[in-house]
Amino acid sequence: MKIVTSSEMADIEERSADCGVSINVLLDNAGQRVASEIESEFGPIFGARILALIGPGNNGSDGLVACTRLVKHGAKVTAAILTTRPELDGRLRQAVSSGVDVLEVSESSKGVSALGEIVASSHVVIDAVLGTGASRPILNPISSYLKTVKKCMKDSTFIAAVDLPSGVNANTGSVDESVIVPQLTVVLGYLKIGHLTQPGAAACGVLKIVDIGIPEGLHSHIDVNVITAGHAASLVPRRLVDSNKGTFGRTMVVGGSENYSGAPGLAGAAAARAGAGLVTLAVPQSITYTANRLVPEATLLPLYDVDGEILDGWSSARLIYESLYRYSALLVGCGLGMSRQTRILIDCLILSNMHLPPLVIDADGLNIISKFYKWWDRLPEQSILTPHVGEMSRLTGLSVKQIQSDRLGVVKTYSKEWRKVVVLKGANTLVGEPNGSVWISGVANPALASAGTGDVLSGIISGFASQGLGLADSAVLGVYVHGAAGGVISERTGPSGLLASDLLLELPNVVSFLRKNL
Repeated sequence: MKIVTSSEMADIEERSADCGVSINVLLDNAGQRVASEIESEFGPIFGARILALIGPGNNGSDGLVACTRLVKHGAKVTAAILTTRPELDGRLRQAVSSGVDVLEVSESSKGVSALGEIVASSHVVIDAVLGTGASRPILNPISSYLKTVKKCMKDSTFIAAVDLPSGVNANTGSVDESVIVPQLTVVLGYLKIGHLTQPGAAACGVLKIVDIGIPEGLHSHIDVNVITAGHAASLVPRRLVDSNKGTFGRTMVVGGSENYSGAPGLAGAAAARAGAGLVTLAVPQSITYTANRLVPEATLLPLYDVDGEILDGWSSARLIYESLYRYSALLVGCGLGMSRQTRILIDCLILSNMHLPPLVIDADGLNIISKFYKWWDRLPEQSILTPHVGEMSRLTGLSVKQIQSDRLGVVKTYSKEWRKVVVLKGANTLVGEPNGSVWISGVANPALASAGTGDVLSGIISGFASQGLGLADSAVLGVYVHGAAGGVISERTGPSGLLASDLLLELPNVVSFLRKNL
C-alpha cells in the first residue's frame, strides 16, 4: 500500500483528471465516503446534532458534501465556515438547499461565541478545515477557532477528521498546538506520510482508508509503502514436507559480554522461532551457560575471554570466520560491548573484505563501526543495519532531534548513500532500501519499549535471511512479525509489562497466521 506526500497526492489528482476522473468527481466521492464512515462508526445519525468545521479549499468541499448527505439522512447539521470560501461555491449552495444550517464564523462579530455554543451541544464534530494543506503553523483566526472548539466540546463528542486532522503536517507528521485529535480520520485515497509519522500518527485516531475513485496505476512511481499483513504474508518462506534443518539455513549470532549476557540468547531464540534450521551463539566462554539457557537448542562457539570480555579480537574473528562457510546469515553486535578487543573483532571480521553470509548489524556492532572512517564502504554489500535513533545519530553524525524531525528522509538518504538496508527502529519503524524505497510499519506500541526487544527484532530478521529471503524482504517481514507479536501480547497486558522474552513464543503463531492467509 503506497504512502504519499501532499504534493504527490496533488499530482495524482491532476493525472486522474487526464484519465477522465475530474477533481469534482473525486471531491464528491470523498464527501460521500466521509459521511458513510461517520455513520458506520458513530451509529444511527437520525436526529444527531452535527457540526462541520469548513475550511477554504478542497478539504472544506469534502466536508460540505458530507454535510449534504448527513442532513438527508436525518441529522441536524451546521456548517461553520471558518474562512472565506470561493465566490461561486456550488457545494455550499447545495448544502444550504438540502437543509444544512450555515454559520459564517469569520463574518460575524458573535461568530466565535456562537461557534462555542454549537460545539457544546453537538454529538459529532467534523474537521474539514485544512486536511493536507497544513504545511506550516496554523495562524489566527483559524487557530483561535480550533482552540474554541477544543475548549467547548464535551468529552463524549465524536470527532472525525477529513483526510488528516487540521494541524498535522502531511509530509512530516509534525503537530500544531491547535490540532483537534479525532477518534476517526477518514483517509482519502492514499495514506499520507503524516498518518504514520510521530507525533502526527498519534493525533489521527483510527484510520479508515477509503476509495474515492482514483484510476488504477497512478501511484506506480511512489516508493514509500506501508507494511501490510497481505504483503508480509507474501514474503513468508515456504516449508516443504521433505525439508530438514539444513533446508532452512544456519544463523550465527556474535555478541554478549559480562553485563549483557542475555542479548545474544534472545536474538538466537528469535532467529530459531522465525524458522532458522540451526542457530549458533558465538559468545564469550564465561557467559555461554547464561546465553544458552534462553535457547538450549542452539549450538555454541565459545570465545576466549576474561570476566566476560573477549580476550583476543583477532583470534576470535578468525575462529568465527573459519566456521562461517556453513552459515547462511550472520548477526553481530547484540550485547557485544565496546572494549578494545571487540573493536578489533569487528574490524577483522566485518570490515575486512572477507566473504560473509548476509550480515545483520545491531546494537554495539553499530556503535563500533560508527568509529571507523567511511565504514559503509568497508561493509559487505549484503548488510542490514538495525539502529535505534541514538545509534542512527552516531552512524550519521546528525542529532537525535534532526533524525526524529525527518525519519523518513533520513532513512531514504542514508540507505541510498550507504547502499545498505537500514531499519530505523522506534514507533512506526522504517525500512529503507538502497534503491530509495522505504517501508513504514503501522505499529506504534509503547509495550515494545523495553530492554531486549531490539535484540529479538534483529534475531527475527537474521532468521528470515538465513532461510534465503532477500535482505529487504527479511527486514520488512521481520518488522511486521515483531510488531504483530507485540500487538497480540499488549492486548492482554496493556501498554506496559511486556518482556522481550514474551515475544519469543508468539513469533511462530504470527508466522503461522500469515502463512494460512497467503
